[in-house]
Amino acid sequence: MHKSAKSTAAGFAALMAFGLALPSFADEPPAICKSFNIDLAASQPLRPAATTTNCKSARSMGYPVPDPRCTPGAINPSVAEATLRDPRFKPECVHGEPKSAEEKARLYAAYGLAEPEKNMGQTRSCELNRLIPLELGGANSADNIWPLCGPPDVMQSARYFNDKDKVDRYLVMMVKMNRMELDAARKGVVADWTQYLEAARKACQFLMCGK
Repeated sequence: MHKSAKSTAAGFAALMAFGLALPSFADEPPAICKSFNIDLAASQPLRPAATTTNCKSARSMGYPVPDPRCTPGAINPSVAEATLRDPRFKPECVHGEPKSAEEKARLYAAYGLAEPEKNMGQTRSCELNRLIPLELGGANSADNIWPLCGPPDVMQSARYFNDKDKVDRYLVMMVKMNRMELDAARKGVVADWTQYLEAARKACQFLMCGK
């Protein structure tokens, strides 16, 4: 399914030469976003969540993966595949309002956790992660969000959520390059996001595809 790291990097370089920028973020959505008619609250789960309590993260390749009973993954049906492939599309177009403190507390509590104190900047150790990333048409709903925390006692750049960010950005690029079908990327990240980690790391050796 994947090309070699060399060919992938060459493909990324070609895209950059044609002006395809990696995702960036801003406070206000660009004006073009209105033309896509995206309902930021829309959500369609890949399958219904079986429970919203007593959720337990598992491990794959030593990395946390969400409990599929609680976090089955969900897409935003108002985000069309053509929109995601449109060169005018910006990640800001699918970023809604931040979760309230109450919503965050519920999302952490589902996994038996509480948000750590001073969970920001260089002291951030946990992230409420979108299993299917927003830039792949993932939903901003509870069945697509899980707390990705750890590992402890490492620099912020070595946190698990930074590795997941690399995978998300890698998959976005693969879809935009027409090297992976959107549905395959969504289902693959839900099945096990760590399966793409090696390829994402190799790609990120050549381009800043993750923070």
